[in-house]
Amino acid sequence: MSTQENIERQIQSDATLSKFKNQITLEQTPEGLLIQVQDSDKQEMFESGSATLSPNAKLILEKIVKLIFSIPLTLTSSQ
Repeated sequence: MSTQENIERQIQSDATLSKFKNQITLEQTPEGLLIQVQDSDKQEMFESGSATLSPNAKLILEKIVKLIFSIPLTLTSSQ
């Protein structure tokens, strides 16, 4: 199973994150896995007119970070 599939599965199985699954996109790029969290009509990621994260955005990001750190990743380095 790829890292992307693993994260997608865990998002769907998490009661909180699954509510926001339409706002979370994962895309495999040449640089690695890109995770985007986007606004929706009902759930904004920032307080109006501010750079301050909304409570929902903080919750989503905290859960995604925990999710990422729970997955065994292989790091490679080129010289």
